Amino acid sequence: MSEIREGNTPVAEQEKPKTIIFDDVEETLLLFANAFLLQGTDDPHVFVLNIGQYATPIIAGTNDERAEVLRSLTAVHAKTLARLVVTPDKLGALAEILRQFVEMVAATQQNAEGEGDSNA
Repeated sequence: MSEIREGNTPVAEQEKPKTIIFDDVEETLLLFANAFLLQGTDDPHVFVLNIGQYATPIIAGTNDERAEVLRSLTAVHAKTLARLVVTPDKLGALAEILRQFVEMVAATQQNAEGEGDSNA
């Protein structure tokens, strides 16, 4: 059974939007994320993307004491910021967006470093 939208037209037959505009980006709280976990579900058509944040513990003491604490540290706890249900095709789209962005940032950094070398 296919999902039905406006006018009883199946989703697959409807034209997808060309552009998605996020109207409230500037009003949304900005959170630092540094922990990610992707989970499968009983439904092979969806995944759960967990986005979290952890803080590295503050470790005081001598160099030897800090080294010992670090050796004994087996885990840090993360606070979950969001749990998102994602379909495989959207997960692939997210991976592609991230890949393209990383390439763009790397190219920009290389260009900036190259310009810095020519000014020396």
